[in-house]
Amino acid sequence: MLAPARDHSSRSGRGLRIAAASGPGHSPRRPAVLPATTTARLATLPRYEGHPVPFVVPWGGCRTVRARDAALGWVQNCECVPGRCTPHFGQLCPPRQRQVMLGRACQVCGHPVAAGQPVWFCTIQGREWNREPGFHAGCGQVAFRACPGLAGYRRDPGTRVLVAGCTTYRLAFSLSGDDGPCCLTPAQAKASCSQGRTVRWAWAALDNPAFYTIGEWLRHAYRCRRRSA
Repeated sequence: MLAPARDHSSRSGRGLRIAAASGPGHSPRRPAVLPATTTARLATLPRYEGHPVPFVVPWGGCRTVRARDAALGWVQNCECVPGRCTPHFGQLCPPRQRQVMLGRACQVCGHPVAAGQPVWFCTIQGREWNREPGFHAGCGQVAFRACPGLAGYRRDPGTRVLVAGCTTYRLAFSLSGDDGPCCLTPAQAKASCSQGRTVRWAWAALDNPAFYTIGEWLRHAYRCRRRSA
């Protein structure tokens, strides 16, 4: 889950500045100045200790409940309220995870990715189905520069984590109690719910993805931003 750092952000008139995570293996660098569109999207998020919390992060106890969904049948929802209690970084809120997957939206800011623009995923090459939702390029730059956990992947030369981009992806669904994707279509998931099960996660299979190492992707995203400026 792409989580924000707690120490390294400040605002300026040119946009949100995000300093790179510090620590062993890091060299000092100037903060990145983000586009105004990224700054505006992040400004809609609730904050914890002064920093934006990604849209898909659950808050508080996140007590799960069953709810009826017209397309999927019985689904697993939660009663957490963004901005109330404490965020649980590293976890996913089931209804918001499904919401961004179904809406081709960003797991960091919650806003849709524009048509024709790539959706970016953290994944491992060869993995067909991904539970982690995608993200905007700008929001991903924030996460990789500010999140200590993601910065650790950047420092680790043996990491298998890659960034993959695609313009379309296929969806499947899994039920509560299943550890991996069951590759259920909405109709199959709805039929399974009649047996007392509930739909919990949406999974994405990327169509013709382009893979980058984390460092390559950060350079690619920066060049694309410069060309569009």
